[in-house]
Amino acid sequence: MVRPVRIRVSGGWYHVCSRGHNRERIFSQRGDYVHFLELVETMRERFRVRVYAYCLMPNHYHVLVSTPEGNISRAIQWLNGSYGIWYKPEASSEWPPLRGTVQGDLGGRQRVGAGGERLYPYEPHSHGGI
Repeated sequence: MVRPVRIRVSGGWYHVCSRGHNRERIFSQRGDYVHFLELVETMRERFRVRVYAYCLMPNHYHVLVSTPEGNISRAIQWLNGSYGIWYKPEASSEWPPLRGTVQGDLGGRQRVGAGGERLYPYEPHSHGGI
């Protein structure tokens, strides 16, 4: 089955969801969450992506972003690749450890993810809630 064409729009809003291969954990300890959010901050700066909300769970994450330059694929590919290289558990032979989807929600600004999980407003350098 052919994957639908991903819409890349300057100023587009996207709900990004990525999970561990075979639903394996991608966050095992507090430091994993903190490192991931540091990478989100780097992605924000490097790709000029606007991050509005996130939700991190042991085996997947959700991020609500907009892309003024329409570069969602490159930004998320960098984020998942960078975190996957850093986190990759020795026991797992699967590569890449993260599998994800980018859902265009051009204009929708919901605060709840597709599964009902709460998306938290993104505030750089405030990882105290983890």
